[in-house]
Amino acid sequence: MFASHGSYEISLLQNNSIVKVKFIGAWNKEAVFDFFDDLKKCPLAERWVAIADLTEWEGATPELTEAYLPVVDWCLAHGECATGHIYAKNWQYLFVEKLRLYRSQSIPQMSFTDESSAIAWANSQLHAVAV
Repeated sequence: MFASHGSYEISLLQNNSIVKVKFIGAWNKEAVFDFFDDLKKCPLAERWVAIADLTEWEGATPELTEAYLPVVDWCLAHGECATGHIYAKNWQYLFVEKLRLYRSQSIPQMSFTDESSAIAWANSQLHAVAV
């Protein structure tokens, strides 16, 4: 196993119902494993929205997609009800589209260029699923 490359910051907002993750640097699969371990320790709400901030993400090694799929499955099985992505560059969007296809659009998803719009959308999704 290699050393982890890439870092992240997990922020829990709105009584743990919004999970904002800032992905930083270039990632390898070991970074995914570290992130997943930390995410599973978070005290998440019963239903929650994920916001993935990719504005400082610099890409990933080819095996990242396969390593990330168990994270997607776990999130869906543990209350994730919508996902927003914040992008700074078009290539970030194209890379993440591969992961979005895996989800088969089973939950609402949206793309953003700024955090405030993503948070506002996340709040609207929480209200929509609570009704």
